[in-house]
Amino acid sequence: MKEEGEMEEVLRALDEENNRLASASHRSNWSDSTELSDERFKDNRDEEEPAPKMAARAKTTFINFVSAKQRVVNSTVASKARKRAEDLSKLIELDVARYDMFDLPPVKEYELYIRSFGRSDTKQAYVQTREDDVDRDVQTEEVDSLSKWTQHPPENDVAVGGEGITVMSSGLADAHSSKVDPVKLTQFLDRVGQYLFTILDEESKSSFDEERRRDGRPTASFSDNVAMLGTPNFLAGRLVRACSFCPSEANSLLTVHSLPHAAVEESRDLAVPRASSPIDKGEQPYMSRLSLVCVWNVSQPTYPYRICASEMLVTCACFSPLKASLVFAGMYDGSVALWDLRESVAQHRSLQVEGQEHLVRFPTYNTAGVLETENHKSPVVSIMPVHSSIVGSLKDDSTAESSSGLSFQVASVDERAVVNLWVVAEIATPDPAGSTNDLGLSPGGKIKLMRSSAVTLSNPNKFVSQSSDLTALTMQLNPGDLNHFYVGSDAGCVVHGVRFGTRAFPQSHSSTIDTPVPVVSIDFSPFGQPYFLAGCDDGTLHLFHTKMEHPVASWREFVSGERILSVRWSRSRPAVFFVLDNNSTVFTFDLVENGLAPMKTDRITTADAMSLEVGGDPNLVSPGVSRPAYMVFALDSGAVEILTVSEAMRQQQPLEEDFLATYVDRY
Repeated sequence: MKEEGEMEEVLRALDEENNRLASASHRSNWSDSTELSDERFKDNRDEEEPAPKMAARAKTTFINFVSAKQRVVNSTVASKARKRAEDLSKLIELDVARYDMFDLPPVKEYELYIRSFGRSDTKQAYVQTREDDVDRDVQTEEVDSLSKWTQHPPENDVAVGGEGITVMSSGLADAHSSKVDPVKLTQFLDRVGQYLFTILDEESKSSFDEERRRDGRPTASFSDNVAMLGTPNFLAGRLVRACSFCPSEANSLLTVHSLPHAAVEESRDLAVPRASSPIDKGEQPYMSRLSLVCVWNVSQPTYPYRICASEMLVTCACFSPLKASLVFAGMYDGSVALWDLRESVAQHRSLQVEGQEHLVRFPTYNTAGVLETENHKSPVVSIMPVHSSIVGSLKDDSTAESSSGLSFQVASVDERAVVNLWVVAEIATPDPAGSTNDLGLSPGGKIKLMRSSAVTLSNPNKFVSQSSDLTALTMQLNPGDLNHFYVGSDAGCVVHGVRFGTRAFPQSHSSTIDTPVPVVSIDFSPFGQPYFLAGCDDGTLHLFHTKMEHPVASWREFVSGERILSVRWSRSRPAVFFVLDNNSTVFTFDLVENGLAPMKTDRITTADAMSLEVGGDPNLVSPGVSRPAYMVFALDSGAVEILTVSEAMRQQQPLEEDFLATYVDRY
């Protein structure tokens, strides 16, 4: 019983102590020291309980459960934080960044010079000066050596030298060879030769007296004498499609030749030879398969001054406006080509025909394939430079071409009445190996073409749908205003267009009779007056004012039912013009003498004439110096006749330049 009573007291004491500790923990923080807890417990129990009971409890051990629980909680939280830090340390990585705060590379004298001099437009060249040779002593036998050298291209005709080589040359020959440059000499002769021929021709009063007409007939009434262009062997069997004079050089003439053995009908409608022709079978020499454009000096007509060739059929051609240095040609496939006549002989090749060699020049630039989307889609019928050809206006422009860098425009029109304008650009640094970007440019070529704009003409007839096809036959630019161009068509009218702008007035020029007669030839007055002539296929001739839709004068029955082939205004007299029909008859109109009918009618040849062209401008030279005016006829036999216009037809009458306006007001 005594033991049970003591156990109950122990248990009760434990319960009270636990309750007291639990309540005291809410009031203050307990210390982990057992001695402090025992002291507080002892003090409290001394006040409440008697001494015998305190002595019994002193023998027992006190357990602080709250402090133990707090330590477990703190240990758990610390372990979780430590675990989280270890996990994050595996995921977080720090980058290392390094910076150069100051960098001073070593600077040599050469590098400092290059930096101060600049790198633009400079090129470094390395040469062997033998300053870096290093001598070393070796225990070998000495090697015998000889010093020799070579230089290409050679200087002073000596290409090799050195020990053991003897060059046999005289001092006199070396002195002459060092002063003569064959390339410069050739260029000099090419430039000066044309001027010498012109001066000799102007000083000679009878340069053509020995060249009379081959059939023995007298010359025409408007001509003093006649000459024939030479017929070299490579021109045998070729027809002349067109002729053209250089506006500023009266002696320069170009002729466009067809393929050999082409029929007259094929040359007139610009058709290619038939498939059965030996040309297509490759049975003829290579030169026989080329279309040729020959440049002539009419003072020396026996052989062409330049021979230009193309593998595509040439339909029309013209010179550059200020000098006969460039030739432009329109092709049957719609492309446009040019030849630079200033190129050296080394850039071209010679072709052999019947044992004779001829230097042939191929196009400097050709738009075929390179500008496929910008080319014409049908044969080109006319091509000309965009330049004023008013008589007497060129004498102050002798240096314009060199100062402008050969920059001007060329206009071309095809059968579908599409007019293309091309910019002629000169390349500052030509590549002798050819251009990889522009395949139309030949190696070493300095001139190229770029299309600037295109104008498509429509049928101006109100009673015909504008979507119907319009066929262009010829084209001329207004020399008084180069913004306006005029195209002869098969619709019986001359279509008026502008290079800049949206609308031209009037849209067309036609006769009062609504008949779709093709307009085959157009020519403007070369004296700056706003009048032009239009010859029709039915033999009628009209004189138009540029501001009026209908003609101010017409001539209808003077050709006796024949067709008109060419109409050309005189380059010497403002009131005189010439008309050629298909019967080889030339009608000379002089509005001062007779405005109703031709003043003269001449049958120039028994053969069939195919085209007429006039050239020469006496006003280009100073007064008192005579320069002849020429008239050229291309015959169906392939021959070309050059007639010198008589002095009476070249001299203007008083007030003749103002007579045309008076004549128009009269009618």
